[in-house]
Amino acid sequence: KQTKIQPMMGNDLVDLISNLCSKGDVGLPSIISLGGPDKFSILDLLNKMYAVKRKEYKICELPDAFMRSLIGLMNRFTDKIISLEQYNLLFQDNVVTETTSPISFKHLTSTEEFWKQEFK
Repeated sequence: KQTKIQPMMGNDLVDLISNLCSKGDVGLPSIISLGGPDKFSILDLLNKMYAVKRKEYKICELPDAFMRSLIGLMNRFTDKIISLEQYNLLFQDNVVTETTSPISFKHLTSTEEFWKQEFK
């Protein structure tokens, strides 16, 4: 299963927060799920990165137990790069569905161009 993410442009996030704050308390929940219009898997982003760089690559999947041990070892001898909780989140979809979002996001900017520029 490919974990999905739904990145959002920073300026869209600022606009949404500003609009929510200006409306005051309109019965919204205390936590609001937000996401941009594009949904990607990590593999999708890797493919985009290597397409922009015009390089071939191979993906080597490492066993989960090895990664957990490596994270524990790195965190013991260096500054925490990633915690086990953050590692676990890499395997959970982080997308907004119509049932989790009480707000319409039809005006949000696609992140496609951002990724093309970021990977150059």
